[in-house]
Amino acid sequence: MVLIMTIPSMVQSQSEFALLNSPYHEQLPVLSPDGSTFYFVRSNHPENIGGEKDKGDIWYSQLDESGKWGTPFNLGKPLNNTEWNGIIGFSKDGNTMYLYNHYSTSGRPKSQGISRSVKTENGWTYPTPLDIEYFMTKSDLYGVSFSDNGKIMVLSLESYGSHGAEDIYVSFLQPTGRWSQPRNIGPDINTDKQELTPYLMSDNETLLFSSNGLGGYGSQDVFLSKRVDETWKKWTKPRNLTEKINTEGQELSFRFISTEEAVFVSTQNSDGYGDIKIRRFDKNELVDILTNTTLMAALATQEPIDQPTIDLTNVPEMKEGDFLFNVIGFVNHGTTNKPLRSNLNLYKEGQLILSTNTSENGNYTLGITSAGNYKIEIELEGFIKAYEDITVENPSGLAEVNFILFPLEVGTTMNLNHVHYYQGTPDLIESSYEQLDIIVNLMKDNPKMEIELSGYTDSRGSPRLNLELSHQRVETVKNYLAGQGVNVKRLSGKGYGGSRPIASNASEETRRLNRRVEFTIIKN
Repeated sequence: MVLIMTIPSMVQSQSEFALLNSPYHEQLPVLSPDGSTFYFVRSNHPENIGGEKDKGDIWYSQLDESGKWGTPFNLGKPLNNTEWNGIIGFSKDGNTMYLYNHYSTSGRPKSQGISRSVKTENGWTYPTPLDIEYFMTKSDLYGVSFSDNGKIMVLSLESYGSHGAEDIYVSFLQPTGRWSQPRNIGPDINTDKQELTPYLMSDNETLLFSSNGLGGYGSQDVFLSKRVDETWKKWTKPRNLTEKINTEGQELSFRFISTEEAVFVSTQNSDGYGDIKIRRFDKNELVDILTNTTLMAALATQEPIDQPTIDLTNVPEMKEGDFLFNVIGFVNHGTTNKPLRSNLNLYKEGQLILSTNTSENGNYTLGITSAGNYKIEIELEGFIKAYEDITVENPSGLAEVNFILFPLEVGTTMNLNHVHYYQGTPDLIESSYEQLDIIVNLMKDNPKMEIELSGYTDSRGSPRLNLELSHQRVETVKNYLAGQGVNVKRLSGKGYGGSRPIASNASEETRRLNRRVEFTIIKN
């Protein structure tokens, strides 16, 4: 997803740019990949779909023949409706637009999440949701940015593991087309206050974001930090972009749009709420801000500089007809988020083909040389075993599969993420038994362990019936464990219905995630 363009001649001075601003609140400026159109969000404007009560519609302005930005217009339906609507960015070719929220057939965003719309001869298509595992945020201020290659997403969410209010998370595109569960990038960046509007530069290492928890000049300042390693948990100390950008007001949505210019939103000296600002830098200023000349090259080339390092010790010997598909990832502690050196087993079609270890910092790289169905299994003494299934079809490529290991300690709560039910029933889907067998073996190896099961449904239907169904699902798991030799006295449980979703209920794929069971170790 292109968020950096080398088009210095197309962006005008701040006074010429002022037409995009109004007495209303402007937010989330995005330049189209070809540099011809500026998109942004405008709140409470009488020409919004919902009128002055409308919290935000997407507007756009185009370059005219003289090279000036024209009068902005409302983008209209289907991308705008009476609820808040926002633009995130574009695919590299400009033919796919990414949007905030899920859309329902009634024209209203039905739930939080991310959607996409495709450009056709007849305009933009009706938005459809992206599939993001366990997407959840308690905040209406969530923000999103994609890497240039469209495979990494950084998000500001108030979600699982947040240090305070909104934190910054990262998610990776999987070979299946699904996005991985957003993971908190850790306390080097996140504070007990708000971290908002993250923007990942084209080196895939440098992060720009706004925060009110790191001190500074105003209510929200823009900061810069550089990723130190592949865990996405270690970062350099955030640097304030100083008075070159930050003011006594609020600065948000900072991103570069060329090798010389950046766009952002500020409430300082605005004619209303937030206004869109352009800041032009000379070369010395830009180097001073970035403090790394390789980032200048990243801006100029629009290509990531650093590629994942492939550990050839885990790449099988190649022979004619083979191909190489690389899988990389990390293993972290489920409660401390610290990296774990652990054992890794790779299976193909149920047969063990490789046993190895992750590195000291929890990273691993695998080279796969033929198509098929694979399983990556992670285990470490004192922790609950984890695994993921992947299907390799393409002759080359790169996938990232990350793991969280939960300790065998009283109080540990773990989502049985591979245990699922058929819709509206307490009946387990066949693939659920593999993870339940891990729990069976765990309890046999730890004969004093007792666990409490918690059952959940999606939110559709009667709350009373959902509560009853969730209880039945807990009983199904208890009966299976007992049937495999676990003393039922070591098992307790309760159903909670649809009261605690971990994903959107807008689609069947995400509702499936809400039909789940968690377990908590209560004695060991």
